[in-house]
Amino acid sequence: ELALDSLETQTQYYSCICWNGDNILVGSSSGHILPFSGNEPGERIKAHQTAVTNLLTAKDGILSSSNDNIKVFNTSMRCMLSISTHDVGIKHSITSIDIDWVNGVILVGTSGNEIRQLSSDDGSNLKVLVSSHAQSPMGLSVSSNGSFATTGDDGILRIWNAYDHQVSLSYDLN
Repeated sequence: ELALDSLETQTQYYSCICWNGDNILVGSSSGHILPFSGNEPGERIKAHQTAVTNLLTAKDGILSSSNDNIKVFNTSMRCMLSISTHDVGIKHSITSIDIDWVNGVILVGTSGNEIRQLSSDDGSNLKVLVSSHAQSPMGLSVSSNGSFATTGDDGILRIWNAYDHQVSLSYDLN
């Protein structure tokens, strides 16, 4: 066990975590990603200007986000793509990210109850896939077949069809 605060001179908050092979990556409120190999911390990576809110291991690297920025890193943690939400017309904070390998796109859940589809090549805004759920932070997960699931403060789990982006299953979690 390693106290993450022992690495800081200021109190940090840790909001997300993911596996990168056998290593762990932790996102912090300072915008850093802290890599761990076993129980040894590696060199901090300044990934964002504000808190890291999402970390995701992807096929060839890592996706991370703050409230208004998404970055794609290779496996060596070199930034390959940086996407400003303002530049692609996203007006709400990012609440979740995932990647759709079937269609080669990044999906972004927002606090404005939207799922946006961005190009994984250049970050361009392709389209709004869905606008559903009450206006709330939206959870998002993509399956290996390209279908995706969403949740929000409305208490509804929705499974979306990969091809026409229509709800194929809806479940009231309450």
